[in-house]
Amino acid sequence: MIPSWLSGGLLVALCVALMTGCSVRRVVVNDVVAPSNVAFIQSGTTTLPQVVAQLGAPDEILDSEFGLATIYQWSDTKASGVDFGFIFRFFSPYSPSMTLAKTGIDMEQFHVHYDSQGVVRMFGFTRHEPIRPLLWFWPF
Repeated sequence: MIPSWLSGGLLVALCVALMTGCSVRRVVVNDVVAPSNVAFIQSGTTTLPQVVAQLGAPDEILDSEFGLATIYQWSDTKASGVDFGFIFRFFSPYSPSMTLAKTGIDMEQFHVHYDSQGVVRMFGFTRHEPIRPLLWFWPF
């Protein structure tokens, strides 16, 4: 018969060993462009140099038959994973990597379209909602 404190201690030790293989990271790409950052833009009056002065250099500049378009991209994402092979480091000289991870980076975009004189004609955000699989393991 095993004392209850010993079985509880083994359970805690097992949980701690599993948690040491967990990792959570924050991945940030570029500065976030919020609606408050673009409140100064008005269609028909704001120009390309004014937008660049406020928001900085765009990530992409596209040319079309209607004029230029600038695209600002950013991401603020959490990445997480658990390495089930980490527990073997306590028992074996070889530690196999058995990692489950979520590392997808979802890029957000802000588009500004200009006419041939460089005056803003339209602008807006593009939101990409992450597509969750049928079976979701991660709390993030």
